[in-house]
Amino acid sequence: MSSAQLPEPMREALAALLDHDRDRFISYFEADAELIPMVSELEGTVYRGHEGIRQWWDNLISVFPEFEAEVGEVRDLGDHILTVTRFRGQEDTTEFTMWTLVDMGTDKIAGWRSFSSEAEALEAAA
Repeated sequence: MSSAQLPEPMREALAALLDHDRDRFISYFEADAELIPMVSELEGTVYRGHEGIRQWWDNLISVFPEFEAEVGEVRDLGDHILTVTRFRGQEDTTEFTMWTLVDMGTDKIAGWRSFSSEAEALEAAA
């Protein structure tokens, strides 16, 4: 599956993330969606609903005000979509790869969980 084949809400949310457009990003999530990050500075918190996702975004920007992300591989796992993303923080001082499981709801994203390894993401998807 290529990024062009992604469900529209996920494709558009990723584009908004890469464009640093918080409100557009949030608009592609269900009202009760959950976002669970793996970035060490934000890890361990479950962000719920649009207000929670807004808080996650603001926290992300406070830690990485000028981040870049490049979405690589995209896999359809049936109940989940797995993306592999290369993340770079400000001035390339932080760089890592994350695996993100996305659960699609009826029309929007219901869940977004990121992991530090492919094995963790696949285990969570099982």
